[in-house]
Amino acid sequence: MKKFYFLLFVVSLLTSTGYSQLSPLACGTGTATLLYTQDFESGFPSDWSHSSTIFPQWQYNVGQTSSSGTGPSAAFSNTGYIYLETSGGSLGDTDTLFVPSTNLTSTVDAARATWAYHMYGIDMGSLAFQVSTDGAIWTELWSINGQVQTSNAAAWIEVEVDLTSYAGSIVQMRFIGTRGNNFTSDMAIDLFQVEACISCPQPTALLFSNVTTTTVDLDWTAGGTETAWIIEYGPIGYTPGTGTQFPTSNNPETLSGLIDNTAFDIYVFANCGSGDISIPVGPVSIMTGIVCPPPSAFSFTYANNDTVAVTWTPGGLESAWNVEYGLTGYTPGTGTQHAATIVPDTTFGVPAGGIYDFYIQANCGGGLNNPWTGPITYIAPITNDEPCGAITVPVNGSTAVYANVGATVAVGEPTVGFNTAWFKFTAPASGHVEIKTCGNTFNNMLAIYSTPICSNLSLFTYVNGATGNPFTGCTGTFDPAGLNMCGLVPGNLYYLVIGGETVTDEGTFPLTLTEIPLITAGTSDPQDICEDNASYNLFDAITGNDSENGTWYNPTVAPGNVFPSTLSFVGTPPGSYPFIYVDMSVCQTVQVQTTITVHPIPNVGTGGIINNVCNFSIVNLYEGLNGTIDIGGVWHDINGVDVPGGFIDFSGESPGIYKYYYVIDNGGCPADSTPVNVQLIDCAGIEESGLVAEIYPNPVNDVVNINFSQIDGNTTLRLVNVNGQEIVLPIQVSNMKSSIDMSELAAGVYFLIVSNDKTSQTIRVMKE
Repeated sequence: MKKFYFLLFVVSLLTSTGYSQLSPLACGTGTATLLYTQDFESGFPSDWSHSSTIFPQWQYNVGQTSSSGTGPSAAFSNTGYIYLETSGGSLGDTDTLFVPSTNLTSTVDAARATWAYHMYGIDMGSLAFQVSTDGAIWTELWSINGQVQTSNAAAWIEVEVDLTSYAGSIVQMRFIGTRGNNFTSDMAIDLFQVEACISCPQPTALLFSNVTTTTVDLDWTAGGTETAWIIEYGPIGYTPGTGTQFPTSNNPETLSGLIDNTAFDIYVFANCGSGDISIPVGPVSIMTGIVCPPPSAFSFTYANNDTVAVTWTPGGLESAWNVEYGLTGYTPGTGTQHAATIVPDTTFGVPAGGIYDFYIQANCGGGLNNPWTGPITYIAPITNDEPCGAITVPVNGSTAVYANVGATVAVGEPTVGFNTAWFKFTAPASGHVEIKTCGNTFNNMLAIYSTPICSNLSLFTYVNGATGNPFTGCTGTFDPAGLNMCGLVPGNLYYLVIGGETVTDEGTFPLTLTEIPLITAGTSDPQDICEDNASYNLFDAITGNDSENGTWYNPTVAPGNVFPSTLSFVGTPPGSYPFIYVDMSVCQTVQVQTTITVHPIPNVGTGGIINNVCNFSIVNLYEGLNGTIDIGGVWHDINGVDVPGGFIDFSGESPGIYKYYYVIDNGGCPADSTPVNVQLIDCAGIEESGLVAEIYPNPVNDVVNINFSQIDGNTTLRLVNVNGQEIVLPIQVSNMKSSIDMSELAAGVYFLIVSNDKTSQTIRVMKE
């Protein structure tokens, strides 16, 4: 599609709570009409959307953005605006902001989109505005790149983009925000509007009242001078233009012919004659009334164990009903349904020992059902009055409502409660169970027993019990019994008895058994950190911990040794420090010990240059370092190739500058390095008159002898090990000879460095 470019109008405005200063839309024909406006005063608009789920991302804001040096200090209009948050992402990343579609089918002359923008930030990216009629091909009508404003408080700028060429279409619009090189590229948009010259302006302020089963009263405000309108309705969410239309010249008007018990969306169009129809106002959504009256006098006529009979009075002439039941408190429509065609009706299969709510609903045909009537509640006779009739309860956190109405205490029953009902459960793998009866309708007790035979009450062994409640948020008129049961044998069967605290205590109780899972403090993952770490999270030194709710100790688990999980190690002497994490649940206390090793900041010294090195010499790179130096680092050349010991044999190398790096990486602090340059020169002439004539024996056991071919008063001798450390030993020099006693040194490689003002030579010495 050919790209169109339009003139951009710029007007200087207030920095906040401003209003548009653009000239009114000029219409040769038709009426200037505001078709859409968004001032961003209620959060990110529900009818707008964006594509990105990470930064950069379009977000809602009031006041200044969260980043310094970018974004506006306040909105252009009122208090809210949207902006591209660029605290994350990379150069060129985008987020597309989609604007609601606007109907320009009634546009007869000019149309435009306007908004205000703010683009302050030294690394500002770009903003583009695009339009499409099919959502596939987009045309860029406006764009801008780089910083425009020079401060947060600088005035917003208004934009006017011509949409006249899209008259007769439904246009889709979008903004594309592109991040600059850094976080200082927060661009902002405010007061977005679409205006057009409309031949037939749409009505406004559509209202409804007096909804009946088949009618609704409507009124609206005319968009212009029109005297005729079209009312259209259809199912909730239908597309305008596809519904049922009702022309009228009345305002207000009563819309009739609706179906009862049905939800509708309603729109109103202005009819300006000669086929000129406006875009609609709406929808308003309504729900018509019910023709099918609900049944009444819903009650039980018979109830015995698992058989329940119900009766009711029909609400009208209906001949079908839905009877439904479920555990008390359930939501109607989610229970067990039974279709009934006669009154009264019998429902079978109600499980014993539960509390059930019953509802009824008239079925008037045509898919129309009136709301549920009820509930009426039935307490099924209990079958778990004795241990061998105990109801199996899962230990999975589910809740079921039970009753002890009509329960008794068997002779010899090992309990201090009254009106007792029995349950049984299997201990889970952890051996820990949470037992709750929150929401009970009487003061209750509970107890847990183990037994090999349910029928022999004398074999029951008491495990634990409670009359009180240890759980917060589990209170009410009556005192619920609850218990955190620890240390049960996994896989074993246990009997749970629940009853009243007095002989008159009976009613219903929700019962919930939940496994209390085993917890672990995690495993040690020792960490190396630097001595300048001012905010270290101790949880980084363990893995697999179930929570971060426990307590840290150092050096032992004892009062007074408690530490927060985030610590500053600044000023802590280098070394290894133990830390112990202790976590607790209602049934367990677990701990794990880990280690934090603090490393000193590396000292690599200051690099320099070793001048005038002959191209037949062995060079000790440590000679190029100055200042405080930590021994134990590594040397490598410019290509990353290691230089063992820092000694290099330059025999046969070409003259030039050779660069090397001394690197210390102690595993806790960031690695540090410093360069050393070696200036290599051609020393063919010097080699013939070199300082050293002979060294013997080599390898050496005790004394090494040196014969010089020439020597002067500035000649020095130094012996160093492979780490560049100088060995302090007596070095005897007499006439043209010297000797070094190496008998006390460890076996290995050493280097003898002989130098004067003109040259330096390094000789490799092997100590046996």
